[in-house]
Amino acid sequence: DTGIGIPNDLLGRIFEPFFTTKEFGQGTGLGLSTVMGIIKGHGGFVSVSSTVGKETSFHVYLPASNVSLEELVEDIAATPSGCGEFILVVDDEAAIREITKTSLEHHNYQVMTASDGIEAVAIYAQYKNKISAAIIDMMMPNMDGATTINTLRKMNSQVRIIAVSGLISSENVPGKNTENSVIFLQKPYTTQALLQTLHKVLVKN
Repeated sequence: DTGIGIPNDLLGRIFEPFFTTKEFGQGTGLGLSTVMGIIKGHGGFVSVSSTVGKETSFHVYLPASNVSLEELVEDIAATPSGCGEFILVVDDEAAIREITKTSLEHHNYQVMTASDGIEAVAIYAQYKNKISAAIIDMMMPNMDGATTINTLRKMNSQVRIIAVSGLISSENVPGKNTENSVIFLQKPYTTQALLQTLHKVLVKN
């Protein structure tokens, strides 16, 4: 880019979760920790260089795919779609919310979004009779994923939940061994993996 650049004392911190130089209420930045998690999950890495007052450059390196076009088409064809169910997507990263929303809507789901657990609880309280399942990020400010999950389960013990994270393991997910267990999906995940997991959650008795 041709922006103001990043000082050296900040350059080493830009991939830390929740790190931002923005003032309170002005957003959380670009979500570079999420970017790093996705790239590393695909076996790649990111390099960054910056000149204060001039520019910043990011280079993303990913391994080439060995999957053939025919295999990719078969995977897409086998991906389950919804039947118009309402899904609540909860993530503090706006880009993740929008990508997830678009992907689900393209596969016949209706989507409501929340930027943190507090907003998610408010939306669920209003629309719990409509919402079929919730996809909840575990690492969020204000109210984290674990607290959000526990709160929703107090409101409805049968609520179907997919917990997602690139920073924690399934061992830290509340309710995973209960009768109506929470299903964990590791970030980064493909659209196919999300749709298959969501289908699994929705068809459970």
